[in-house]
Parts: sequence; C-alpha cells; structure tokens
Amino acid sequence: MHAPTRLRRIASSILPTVALIGLAPTAAQAATCTFDSSTATVSVSVGSGTTTLSVSAGNVVADGSPCGSATVTNADTIDASATGGTLVIDLSGGPFAPGQKAEASGQSEIEFTGTLGSGVLRIDGSPGADTIAAGTDGVNLNAEENADDVDVTITGVASMVVNGGNGNDRLTWDGREGTGSISTISGAFDGGDGNDLLAGSAADDTIAGSTGTDTVDYSAATISVYIPSLPNSTVTSTIGSDVLTGIENAIGSPAGDYLYGGAAPNVLRGGGGNDVFRGRGGDDLLVGGPGIDGIDLSRSPKRVVVDLARGKADGEGHDVLQKIENATGSKYGDRIKGTPAPNGLYGGAGADVLISGGGNDFLDGGDGGDTLNAGAGDDQVYAGPGTDTIDGGPGFDSCLGGEPNRVRNCEVP
Repeated sequence: MHAPTRLRRIASSILPTVALIGLAPTAAQAATCTFDSSTATVSVSVGSGTTTLSVSAGNVVADGSPCGSATVTNADTIDASATGGTLVIDLSGGPFAPGQKAEASGQSEIEFTGTLGSGVLRIDGSPGADTIAAGTDGVNLNAEENADDVDVTITGVASMVVNGGNGNDRLTWDGREGTGSISTISGAFDGGDGNDLLAGSAADDTIAGSTGTDTVDYSAATISVYIPSLPNSTVTSTIGSDVLTGIENAIGSPAGDYLYGGAAPNVLRGGGGNDVFRGRGGDDLLVGGPGIDGIDLSRSPKRVVVDLARGKADGEGHDVLQKIENATGSKYGDRIKGTPAPNGLYGGAGADVLISGGGNDFLDGGDGGDTLNAGAGDDQVYAGPGTDTIDGGPGFDSCLGGEPNRVRNCEVP
C-alpha cells in the first residue's frame, strides 16, 4: 500500500532537517591570550584546534590578535595551557626577544612555559637560517646565538612538528646545544629550502629534506642504524624507525651502521663502529671512522676497480674513500688493492685480482679463477672455487685452496 500523498510530503520535508541536525559540527574552542604587566607574563589558553603565537611589529600576537599590550621588550614569559590541540611558535615574524630582563647567559629572550595536555607543539622557523635544538630539558629556539639556553619548557607534549623554512637550517632533537639528552618525543621535521642538517629523536620520526642538499644525523644515537637507500627510505634500529624523504647525505651512529646511498651523489659518514657503506650509483664520498669500515660493491651492475690506498672505487660510480679498510667486489672480474695497514679484500664471483698493500691481510677470492697477491705481512688467503693463483709473498702466510702448481710463498698450505 502506498502512503498518502500528504504523509509522503511531510516525511520528505522532515528527513533532510533531521540529517542536517545530526551532521552539525561541534564548534572549536577559541584561544584566549592576556598580558599581566606586573609579572611580565603572557597567558595563553590554547584552543581545541590550532593556536599560533607570533611576533608582529614587535607585538606578541595569538592567531593574529594582540595579547594585550605584550611586546618582545616588556614580556618575559609566555605561559600556555591546554588539554589538547596544537600550539604553534611561529618565528617568521621575528624572534621572541630580547624580553624585559637581561639573562645571565648573555642572550636574552622570552621563555615559554606551561602544559599542552597531550597536545602538539609546532615550531615554524624564520625566513633565514635557523638553529633549533631540543632534548629532554626543552627546546632552544636560537641555538646559533646561545648554545646553552633552553627557551621552551612546555610539558604535556605528545608530538613535535618543526618546519625550518628557507635558509640552511639545523633542526636537531638529540640533546645537543645544551638541551639535555636525546628527546623521546616523536616528531616530524621538514628542513624546507636550503642545505639542512636534521637529527630526530629516539622515537619514530618523519624527516624531510625538501629542496637543497640535506643531511640526516644519527651521531647521538646509542645503537646502530640501517639506512637502506637515499633520498627516500625507512631507517630501522632497535628503538624504532624513521621515514626519510629528500635526504642526500647521512651521518652514522657511534655503533656499527649500514649506510647506503642512491643514484645521485651522496656523502656518507660513519661513526665509531664497524660500518658498511654502499654508494649505489653516483659519485659518492664515503668516510669511515675509528672502527674497521668497509665498502660493499657486491650489487654493482659492472666490474669495479678499488684502490683503498688511493681512496678510489670505480664501478657503480666514481667514489672517494676515506678511512676505509675493507672492500667487497661485484660478481664480475674486479681489481681490488689494499693499503699498508691490515685489510679485508673480498672478490666475490668472477675472475678477480686481489692485491695486498703490505699489511697483515685477509684475502678471499670467492668464485671464479682469481689471482691473489698477498704481498708483505702475515696474511690469510682463501682461494675459493675455481682455478686460482696465489702468491703469499714475504711474511708468514696461511693459504687455503688454489691449484697446487699455482700456489707459492705460503708457509701454511
């Protein structure tokens, strides 16, 4: 049975109204900002959305509106309170400095205190070069001028967002510049335009270089890191993972790292551990450190020529090597030469030529008919499958494998 026409018209006029009532949004709580001149304190109640604090013609403003009569010369403290939401400290209009009172550190500015109640703290840099550092003690907004002064001690921060903007910025969340130890708050860091240095926290971060030649820095990490590729990759460690985009260069941790580049030129610097480098195309600079470091060319699409003494590796690209002790070749016929110090030379597949530089070396020809010249020093030589030729050279050498009539100057056969 069909409903009477009158009832159908009534129903059609009511239903849309009910739907609109059900979808009506809840109004966001607005921010409030006041200034107490007797205490030189700006009080900000952060709204449920995003509240932006900035400087406009020397005045302290919140979301574009003045915080009473507060200026960068008559205020000393900005106290924020919230139960969520996002507080933005925007430096694009100028620094929150010098403040009313001079500080003993010699570099005066307005201090940020309060709590966000599990909210988000976002810092937007200036149009120029910024050095913004953070750690367990807080945030230093002008670390390029004063490396030992914490400006932001706001608590209740669930996550951080930092945008460097233009200029060559240094955005670090690992406790440098007098900010304590490495932060445990996850963050999103964007260097913006310019050649930036970015160091995240001990939590999971997203790190973006944007334009320019940008560097990710893990020198404050306490465990090893694995960077599978650049400019974009997910960096893994035992404490979490970071997502990298637009990063050209990398600095490793004090532990043993795996630092791999990409098709474009990269600069990869190891720390104090035993690091492994893989340039993966491009003309790269690979720098080891105090540990025993190696270059891995096992995935090169063609033959490689490596001279560790001269600091050169040609194949995937034309790489410059510094403080590299070991080298692994490709599956093609490679030529790898060591230094006067101890080296580990690994040929891989193919008919390789491995030449000691005179130290106490380990030579492994791998598959293929290889030529292994151990030279001076007490060496260990492993021929591997294939028809190999071994010359132990001067010193007490241990040789394994090789055709009997192709092995000489080996004291331990």
